[in-house]
Amino acid sequence: MDRLIKNIIYTLCTLLLLIPHDAEAINVKGKEVLGIRLGGIATSGELKRIFGAGSELEIYFVEGLNSWLGVNISFSSHNLGYSNDMMKNIEFIGSKMDVKVNIYSATVGITLFTNSHHRLNQALEAGGGLYAIVAILPLGFYEGRITDNQAGLYCGTTTYYRIGKRIMLDACFKYHHIFSGADLSHTIYFYTGNETTNIYQLTFGVTFFTD
Repeated sequence: MDRLIKNIIYTLCTLLLLIPHDAEAINVKGKEVLGIRLGGIATSGELKRIFGAGSELEIYFVEGLNSWLGVNISFSSHNLGYSNDMMKNIEFIGSKMDVKVNIYSATVGITLFTNSHHRLNQALEAGGGLYAIVAILPLGFYEGRITDNQAGLYCGTTTYYRIGKRIMLDACFKYHHIFSGADLSHTIYFYTGNETTNIYQLTFGVTFFTD
């Protein structure tokens, strides 16, 4: 199933790359684009079984290189749930304790603004970056944290709907492929036994453009 989902995503991304950009599309040359998105994330396999799905917060910035191409920098919080496998928690921590996982990412990529239709515009982006996998342990009034930093790749597509000269609403889907480690001290590897993991992000937000 995971392989089928990956193939569908790769196919969609390839098709989007083949769409010629429209002369009437968003012109980002020399412009700065700033946006914020909220939504949810889905997982698969053992990660889904143990930690389930979660919520998403993303802040991103695009610097226009020419009329249809820009560099994208994104900071995201991918918030998973609590582990439902207490035996794994005991093995990981050494005591009976709840464990929650958040993944914080800082990514850099290329954004391609493609065709437009009236107020609608489409964009494709891809890149990679750093994914900080954080196991959160409740300790009374405080929280303990175990962090391991891993690399990852992503690709995604966004639909923009213009509601003003400098503002748009957007719906974004992203696929994140994270290299989750190969040591038992690495949280996701310990819980799932997998050296890579996938996150599927669906968010909605608002985007602001400068002149």
